[in-house]
Amino acid sequence: MSEEFRKPVTPFGGWVRDERSGRLCSLETGPHIGGFAPPDTGITRKWLSQSAVLWPGPALVSSSKDDVMQMVASRRYGQAALLDLRPIDAPYYPAEFTRYRFDPTQLISTLEDAQAVAETLLSMSAVAPAGGSFRTAADPGPWDQLAFAPLTCLLFGASPACTGLGMEWTLEAAEDVTHPRGRLGDHVNTIPSWASAAALCGSRLFEARVRGVLDMEPRQRDSVKVTVTKVLTAWLRTSLRDRELPSLDLSLLDERHATVYLLTPDDGTIAPQAITLMDQLINRQRVKTAQCEEFPRVGMFLDEIANTPLPRLPRYLAEGRSPGVSICFAAQSSSQLDAVYGPLQGRAIREAVPASLIMYGTHDNDLLQAASFWAGKTTPSHQSNNHNGNGKAAHRALSNAPESEGLIPRDEKRARLIVRGTAGRMVHLLEWTEFVAYLDELRRVPPASRARIGSSAVVQRIR
Repeated sequence: MSEEFRKPVTPFGGWVRDERSGRLCSLETGPHIGGFAPPDTGITRKWLSQSAVLWPGPALVSSSKDDVMQMVASRRYGQAALLDLRPIDAPYYPAEFTRYRFDPTQLISTLEDAQAVAETLLSMSAVAPAGGSFRTAADPGPWDQLAFAPLTCLLFGASPACTGLGMEWTLEAAEDVTHPRGRLGDHVNTIPSWASAAALCGSRLFEARVRGVLDMEPRQRDSVKVTVTKVLTAWLRTSLRDRELPSLDLSLLDERHATVYLLTPDDGTIAPQAITLMDQLINRQRVKTAQCEEFPRVGMFLDEIANTPLPRLPRYLAEGRSPGVSICFAAQSSSQLDAVYGPLQGRAIREAVPASLIMYGTHDNDLLQAASFWAGKTTPSHQSNNHNGNGKAAHRALSNAPESEGLIPRDEKRARLIVRGTAGRMVHLLEWTEFVAYLDELRRVPPASRARIGSSAVVQRIR
């Protein structure tokens, strides 16, 4: 007899009162949540940090400031890895935070892995992270297509499957586009250059594409080179400062309570590093899913998604649970998605995200109108006075139930959780200090007694 299907635990999306006990509990939400709140309303304190603490599996927590990290680390226990990409002198952090650098080549074991990383880096042209005005293009341009093979070879050549020399070798090799005489495969060596990378890849087709680029007219060849070096600049910025740090190994996230804290500058200059890390993590989880491996589901908690926009975010949201991750992202308004991804992709994200959390002061009419649409129609009774006398007339008219304006949160202590396909529900939000007190109280309750207090949805998340 097959076991009964049980849905995976969904990310935290606010508090409601249990009807029996009166205690706070959380609702079932969706595999991914988008949270929207204007500045200074506490979306990180009241939702994102709490969601990360309550997540029952390994987690990646990303922000441009360390306030989220400090809150989450104070109540989330287990191994902690810190990847600080900010261009500042790192402040003192406790010894529990092990600092790492991120070298994507160290996670490459096949040419297919290198292709996936190259695709991620080149897809950055489809978004406009903070520091840029708007995204540049919907589809990769001709230079991106021509740069794919050289970039793949440069990444694979630096991987443990080849030289093992890491990202420094890739940075140096990307600058040498000299074309040696004869077939590139005859020049197998570790001298950093495009020719060496092509020879090391072991693929005649990739070697032929690189040779074709090197044979181009110099101005065209240099345009391809600019495309390659541009996407590698993020590692050039941190290469000298972080060269002595160990490289982050994603196998760390096979442990249930492990957490990777990612700190990025808010100007988007290091965004390719952060985005490549997230994509490699998701691809790793996808492989585990396809191979039917047992693995913990990873939670990704991304503050200010506009600073580090995942180019493939619309696809990840549409896939639901299948990639093996749950993504919780925060933005000041869904209009930021239009600026970063473009109007069509921004709309796709709003319509594909399984659950949305609308906080007080958020002007997101599209999401509220969708919730009103999902609530259906009603025929309320309206009464009017007869202008020719004292009589009154009653009539009915078909209208939304409720209108979008009636779904707006009325104060900062409440938010509307809209699960796709429903009008949503008003939820309570706790300040961080209130949340900590409540969580500590629950953790003091013996495990055998937790089921009797009416907070089963919370209990699932408590270590």
